[in-house]
Amino acid sequence: MVRTLSIALILIAGWTGRAAGEPRQEWVLPILVGGTPSGSAYYSSNLHLMNLSSTAAELEVVVFAGDVEDPASDPRPVPQEESILRLEAGEALTTELRLQELGDERPGFRQGWALFRAPPGVRLHLAVELTDFREDDSGALQPFSSVMVDAVRPERTLAVFAAWEGSFGCFPSRQGAYAFVNPSEDRVAQVEVSLDLSRTTGQNRTLRRRLEIPPRGRLPLFLSDLFSNLFPRGRSAPCIELFSPPSGVLRITSDVPIAVGALEVDLRSGRFVNLPLSTR
Repeated sequence: MVRTLSIALILIAGWTGRAAGEPRQEWVLPILVGGTPSGSAYYSSNLHLMNLSSTAAELEVVVFAGDVEDPASDPRPVPQEESILRLEAGEALTTELRLQELGDERPGFRQGWALFRAPPGVRLHLAVELTDFREDDSGALQPFSSVMVDAVRPERTLAVFAAWEGSFGCFPSRQGAYAFVNPSEDRVAQVEVSLDLSRTTGQNRTLRRRLEIPPRGRLPLFLSDLFSNLFPRGRSAPCIELFSPPSGVLRITSDVPIAVGALEVDLRSGRFVNLPLSTR
């Protein structure tokens, strides 16, 4: 059975029902969006939660949502809401997470992430459906682009597709957008991101970028932000000839477990698709 609830019914600030010291499983949804950033577009985040266990499960949900103009320049911890959900055995729950109404009395566009905790042994599938709505000729909002993103367990070693389209060295028309989340309450994450260019350019060259993410911080970056020297924005910038179709792997290591979400965004149309992520 699928229930649909408003976020007001599931968000209960300050829930303290968890026993002290009880070990918990943790998952993170690194990408959440909500509201209208500009023009006629509207973004929504619909949570899809399934209990695959044979017994009921209590799921703790902590949502972090911020109204930050440039979150990449200041990945501070963002305001949070906390809730407890009881999912019966085999139950599925769908609800729109109205981020634009969290953390501030003034509605607006917000982005953020969510942390999930559950008792050991519980089998859950947690995901978010991100949808971009646009106005049609009559002024009604219609789905324009949509993608399902699974929650992930924090890890110290990850790999994700490095997506771009266009002549390498010129600003790409399509590229990867990555959200790095440090779910730790008290430890700063020292993260290294590397990109091997040998298959793409024929050069024996690996790029490296170091990131520092504060506790409970989130850092969203396009590929062109991660390696800005490869993607000059000026029209007169020289372009590197490709020896193979654009492809590559971002390899990510961190001294504390982190979560990463990744989308490929078409900068011409605004459409987006999911990018595969590996923890091996």
